[in-house]
Amino acid sequence: MTAPLFDGPGLVTRHVRVPKSEVSWLRYVVEAYDGLANVHVAKGGRVTLVAPASQSKTLDAVLSELAAEMTLERLGAPARRVTGSKGDGLDR
Repeated sequence: MTAPLFDGPGLVTRHVRVPKSEVSWLRYVVEAYDGLANVHVAKGGRVTLVAPASQSKTLDAVLSELAAEMTLERLGAPARRVTGSKGDGLDR
């Protein structure tokens, strides 16, 4: 079984999708808050934000404010890839 990409004690993750043209703005705003979160961008405008648990309320507030200014869709956690003992590649 593989571990989640951004899992660890004391960390929280938020997954959002924004238009490709807005990814830079999202990154700029989040990174302007020193120590708020790390921003990881995937294809299709999907963004994962990883933050210390102590910053979760601030991160949620910033995302709510951004959602009022731009198209920002909150997403659930991505599916985890689990490989069985025979390498069956099942998604569980």
